[in-house]
Amino acid sequence: MSNDYEIDDDGNRVLIGLSVAETREFLTLEEAIQGLLAPISSKEWKTANEVRWLALYQKHEARKLLFLTAKGTAH
Repeated sequence: MSNDYEIDDDGNRVLIGLSVAETREFLTLEEAIQGLLAPISSKEWKTANEVRWLALYQKHEARKLLFLTAKGTAH
């Protein structure tokens, strides 16, 4: 997961594409729903925590792909 982080303009370690607050929220939500995650369609995500986690995850993954591609480290 070390490729998932970057240092923001203020020197904070954050998930790529997320702010400090979003990174904190993502990690808190991930812990709260841990064990509940399953490879299911996003349409099956029901609770507010699940939907919010998924939105942050998708934002992070989209930016991470752009970030890694720009750095020349994507495969």
